[in-house]
Amino acid sequence: MDDDNEIDLEILGVFLEEAEESMAELDARFVALEKDPKDRESVDGIFRVIHTIKGNAAFFGLMGIKRLAHQMEDLLSLMREGRIQVTPPRINALLKGVDFVRLMLSAVREEKPELANVNKDDVVEIGKSLEAMSKDADDESSDLSFVLHHLDTVIAHVGDLQTLREKVKQVRVLVSERQKREVDKAPGGEASAQAQMDEKPNLDSLVELLAKAPLEAPTDEEAEAIANLLRDLDSGDSDAERELVAKMISEHESMVSSVGFVPLLREVLLESAQALQALVSQRQGVETEDQKKVDKPRKREAAGRTMRVEEAKIDQFLDYVGDLIIVREMFVNVGKRLREDTKISPLSSDYQHALEAFSVLSHSLQESIMAVRKVSIKGVLQKVPRMARDLASAREKEVRVEIYGESASVDKSLLETLEGPLTHMVRNAVDHGIESPEIRESRGKDRCGTLIVRAHEEREVIRIDVSDDGGGIDETKLKAKALTLGLISDHQAKRMRREEVFELLFAPGLSTAEKVTDISGRGVGMDVVRRNVVELGGDISITSELGKGTTFSLQLPKAVTVQILDGFLVRVNGERFILPLQSIKESFRPDQDHVVTVASTGEYISRRGQVLPLLRFGEVLSLASISRKSACDSIVVSVDVSGKGPAGLLVDEVLGVQQVVLREVHGIETANAPFSGGAVLGDGRVAMVVDVDRLGGLVHA
Repeated sequence: MDDDNEIDLEILGVFLEEAEESMAELDARFVALEKDPKDRESVDGIFRVIHTIKGNAAFFGLMGIKRLAHQMEDLLSLMREGRIQVTPPRINALLKGVDFVRLMLSAVREEKPELANVNKDDVVEIGKSLEAMSKDADDESSDLSFVLHHLDTVIAHVGDLQTLREKVKQVRVLVSERQKREVDKAPGGEASAQAQMDEKPNLDSLVELLAKAPLEAPTDEEAEAIANLLRDLDSGDSDAERELVAKMISEHESMVSSVGFVPLLREVLLESAQALQALVSQRQGVETEDQKKVDKPRKREAAGRTMRVEEAKIDQFLDYVGDLIIVREMFVNVGKRLREDTKISPLSSDYQHALEAFSVLSHSLQESIMAVRKVSIKGVLQKVPRMARDLASAREKEVRVEIYGESASVDKSLLETLEGPLTHMVRNAVDHGIESPEIRESRGKDRCGTLIVRAHEEREVIRIDVSDDGGGIDETKLKAKALTLGLISDHQAKRMRREEVFELLFAPGLSTAEKVTDISGRGVGMDVVRRNVVELGGDISITSELGKGTTFSLQLPKAVTVQILDGFLVRVNGERFILPLQSIKESFRPDQDHVVTVASTGEYISRRGQVLPLLRFGEVLSLASISRKSACDSIVVSVDVSGKGPAGLLVDEVLGVQQVVLREVHGIETANAPFSGGAVLGDGRVAMVVDVDRLGGLVHA
C-alpha cells in the first residue's frame, strides 16, 4: 500500500470515529423531538449530523451511506422549513434510517462492503419510504396548511392583544416568504437561475443548483451559472478544501470541452461540492438562524486542542507505568533497609528525599495516563431514551426517561462492558418494573412511568443506578418461586433478610414474571450479567419497595486495562498475601467472648450488632500448622464477599498498605483457588492477590 492510501485510511478512520460520536446523540434528540414536535433545536441538531455524514460519505466513495443520508436529509430539511409536520411515523422512518447508517458505518470499520451488515432490500425500502414522506410535503404546503402549522405556536405565545398582533405579523412574513419560494421554483418564474444563486454563498448556491435535477443536463442558463460559481469558489483554508476546489474546476473544464455538460458531470460535481460543504461545515460549524450569535470555533478552542493516538500505544505506555510502580516499591523497600542501618543515616536521609520526589512524580504520571484512557459515558447513557422508547412502544406503555451524571468517565475498555448490564437493567425496568398505563392509573399513579438513570463517580469506581417507579418486587412471590425451583429451603426462606431475598434474582433461571417475553424477564439473565461484572471487580445490588419501584445499582472499577490497586498486605503462616483495599471494611483482634462455634456450619463473631461468619484463611489455602490456633490469637480482616455480605478472614499479621500491579501468574493453578493473580513486592518477591469474591463459595450461610 502506498503512502497516499495510508493517508486515505487514516482520514477514513477519523471520519468513522467522528460519525459514531456525533450519531450517539441522535437517539436522545429524536426522543425529545417526539415529545415536542416543535423543538427546532432538536431538528437542527439531527439535520447537522446527517448533513455532515452525507457529505463525508460522498468524499470517501461510500455511496450507499451517502444516498440514505441524503434521503433522510431531504425529509429533515422539510421539517426545518415547517413545510412538513413532525409525526411518529416520520420519526420511526428516520430512526430506522439512522440504525441502517450505523450498521453500514460498522461494516466499513470492519473493512467490509457497506451493505455487509444489512439487508439491501430493507435499505432500499426505507429509502423509498423516506422519499414518499418527503413528497407528502406537497399536500401539506398550501398556504392554509402552512398557516395552520404555525397556528399552535401563535396561540401558545399569546399573552395579550399586542403579542397576538406581533405573532400574526410573523406568520404573514412566513407565508410571504413561502409564496416567493413557490414562484421562484415555478417554470418561467420571475427569478433566473443566476439571480437565485446570487442570494446565497457560492458553495451553497452551487450545491443547490447541481442538485436541482441530478439526472438531467443543465439548461444553458444553469450551465453558465455553474461555471461562474466554480470560478468564484473560495479555495478554502485547508489542503483538503483547496484540493477539492481544484478537482471540480479541472473535471468541469475537461469534460465540458470533450463531451459537454452531461448528467454524469453534474453528479460528479455534486458529490465533490457536497464533500467540500461538509469539510467547511466541520471547520466553521453549521450555524442556524437561532445560533448565529454562538461562537462555536471559539468554544472548541477554549476546550483545548486534541490529537488521536492508537489505543495500543496508550496500553503499552500504561504497562510501562505499571513497571515503574513496581520499581518505586523496590526503592521504598531499599529505603526501609537504609533507615535501619545507623551507620549511613546521612545517606539514608538524602535517599528518602529523592524517593519522595520520585514517588510524587511517578504517581502523577500514573494519574495522567489513566486520565488519558478515560472517556465520557455520555454516549452509553444517551442510548437509554431510545431503548426505553422502543421497549415501551412494544409493550404499549408510557415511559419518561431522566438521565443524570453524563459527565462521568471510565476507562475506554469498560464502555462495551458497561453497555450490556445497563441495557439489561433498562429492559427489566421497562418490561417488568413499570406497569401498564391502565394499572398505574388504577393505583393512583401517573399513566406515564418514570425511569431514572443516574451515574456518579467515586475515587476508584463508577456507580450507575437504574430506578423505576413501578410495582416493585414482591418478596413473598420471589421466595415462593425460589422454593419451587429448589434454590432455598423452608428454613432458609424464614430466616432470609430482605437484601438476601433480592439476591435470589441473580440465581440462574429465576424470574418473577408470569410470562417471560422475548424482550426480558425480571431475573432472567441477571446471573450472567452479575458474573460478567464480578469478573471485572464490580457488583450489582438491588433495592425495592412493593408498589413504589425498584433500583438496580451497578458498580464497576473505573480502570481495568492494567490493574493498579491499593493492596492490604497480610501474613498467613509465614506467607504474604494481598487483599484489595477497596474490599476491606476493617481489621481487629477478636475478643474470645464474641466468638461462637456452630457445629453444623462453623465459627462466627459478633461485631457491632452484626454476626460475621469466620474463614480461617490458612486452612482455606492448606497452609495451617498442625496445631489450630484460637481465633482470638489471630486478626480478623472484615471483607465484603459478593453474594454473601460481610465475612471475617483470620490472618496472623497485618503488614500494611502498598500499591501493587496485578499480573497474571503463569505455571500456578488458580482455577480453584481464590486468587486473581500475583504482584511483585518491594523486595522483589511475588505475593498472590486474593480475589475476595471467589471466597463466596467457602463462606457458610
